[in-house]
Amino acid sequence: MTLLSLRRAVLAVATLLAVGIFAGCIGAATTGSPAPASPSPIPSAAPSGAPSASTSGEGTRFEVPLTIATSHTVTATVIDWTGLVTGATSGTPGDGASVASGAVLLTNEGPTTLVVTWAAGPCDSTPTIVVDAGGSTLTVVQEPCTGDAIAFDRIVRLTTSQAIDATSITGVLQPGGDTPG
Repeated sequence: MTLLSLRRAVLAVATLLAVGIFAGCIGAATTGSPAPASPSPIPSAAPSGAPSASTSGEGTRFEVPLTIATSHTVTATVIDWTGLVTGATSGTPGDGASVASGAVLLTNEGPTTLVVTWAAGPCDSTPTIVVDAGGSTLTVVQEPCTGDAIAFDRIVRLTTSQAIDATSITGVLQPGGDTPG
């Protein structure tokens, strides 16, 4: 898969998310009734659910509820095109951000565990992590968080079926829907 194909796939996912949000807003506006209030999440040191995985023609997908430092709900979607990722779990961040804004830090935690860390604002979100088919690029697509400017770490641990060197992979942070070039 070329970088252009990956960008198109990421753009397609972002477009589907935007259309779904837009349709929900239009539906609420045209029914004449207010949207139901969302309950406030309760802060937790543990993710709200266990990661789940599925395999389809769209690569292997994992849904990972993230442990975060705020009361917001963040679930990462991991899409693996290599076939090497066998599991995905949340890491436990500290307070604040340890990674520069706009950067993705990739490190090894053993030969078959890749730790992905990036900074994001404190809002409910569903970031997408895409591992390209060649295994040379890992892209985090993160929706911008408006309002509060405080950044917090997001950490996902990817378990692989064979040893992987974090220094051989380029980490890219892409704002949701933005496709450079």
